[in-house]
Amino acid sequence: MTGLLVWAHSMCRSTAFFYHELSVQLGVPLKICVAFYDMENFANRSDLGFSDCEFEGINYELVGNDIQLAAKILYSHKKYHQIFGVYHINRTFRKIFIQAHDLGCKVAVFSEAPINMELGVTRRLLKSLYNGRVLPFRVRPHTRCATFFVNYSGDDSMELHRVGWDAGKIIPFGYFPPPILGSCVKQRNLKHHEDFHILCTGAVEHIRGVQVLIEACRLLRAYGLAFRVTITQEGSLRRALQNQATNDELPIDFRGYVPVEQLIALYEECSCFVACGLSEPWGIRVNDALNCGAPLIVSDGMGVKKLVNEVYAGRIFKAGDPIALASMLFDLMTDPSMYLKVAADSANAFNKISPKAASARLVRHINYVAPFWLE
Repeated sequence: MTGLLVWAHSMCRSTAFFYHELSVQLGVPLKICVAFYDMENFANRSDLGFSDCEFEGINYELVGNDIQLAAKILYSHKKYHQIFGVYHINRTFRKIFIQAHDLGCKVAVFSEAPINMELGVTRRLLKSLYNGRVLPFRVRPHTRCATFFVNYSGDDSMELHRVGWDAGKIIPFGYFPPPILGSCVKQRNLKHHEDFHILCTGAVEHIRGVQVLIEACRLLRAYGLAFRVTITQEGSLRRALQNQATNDELPIDFRGYVPVEQLIALYEECSCFVACGLSEPWGIRVNDALNCGAPLIVSDGMGVKKLVNEVYAGRIFKAGDPIALASMLFDLMTDPSMYLKVAADSANAFNKISPKAASARLVRHINYVAPFWLE
């Protein structure tokens, strides 16, 4: 192997550092070509921890839709192994994918399953029709040419099968970003159990399942349990859910968007982090919480459930079921020994979910599925 050339949609902290560590594991240079890069915009997204200094030391180049530039880069790196983080939504990169295969390059795809997360009935219907009818035809050459598919959506492969990916090519995996810059692991103790603080971050939209947490809180309050909840970010459901919580006198604080320093403090200080996604490819916010040592309760509608299961960092509940969520929260709130066990497992998971550890695991997976690709 001479090097790794990654074709990515954007410079994203959820993958850029992972690719870097993968190249270190393999002992080869790395170059990332991106279709979109707007660091000024990313830097303003402080709620996600973006900043200029995070990407220092990573060799990247903005390609955009310039097919001539992309072809020039490909031909000058034709001995590199090619990784396509985007293979279906960018016309230029789709063409480069086929050119790379025709040049005899070893090609693989590292991407999500095409899960429908559109908002609104019409948009969801159109996306469903596109995924079912148009996308399989559009990417047929790519599904045939790629050696394997690293699934950033964890164990969820049903949508990949529908698109045309062979089951034998799919490697279940996930996202493994570094901690948000400035955050650290904080071990939970009995004080966190006594003052039980539930944190939920992410867009306040139906697909994120925040309404499930509100219903669960209503059930917990009926049992007379003492707790408090913080919900961050905005969304179309925020006003309605906030009104419900106020009318029911639930101890829920809707913060909206918060500066990154406050977000880090919430991740580090909460007693438990809850992610209720009804259907999400992964859920990076769960990684961010776990990188701060937060015990987790995650729905099985999220790809990140694979991470929770593998590192024993929390509990999984049925997506959309407030009774199941309330039951798991009830158990943690009323059983200090159980809470401390989950908290200890969560704090110990830090080293297991780093980009370095994840890249080492992936190399072992590839060596099993396609050992020749590592040559």
